[in-house]
Amino acid sequence: LEAIENQGWVHYHSLTPRDNLEQPIEIIEQARNESGYKIEVKEIRQIKKYSPRLYHLCSDIFVEKY
Repeated sequence: LEAIENQGWVHYHSLTPRDNLEQPIEIIEQARNESGYKIEVKEIRQIKKYSPRLYHLCSDIFVEKY
């Protein structure tokens, strides 16, 4: 987030447990609360199955400084 001057996009890749697909949203919300940035999740998509219990997800996030 610190690399963004005024606004920009972050493509956040994560390995997420199949039984907790809300995990990336929880991490993004925590970053929003701690950062002072306006953060909007535009899309979360499954890239591939990483293992039987993990998915590779990509979150497209728009970030703006207040």
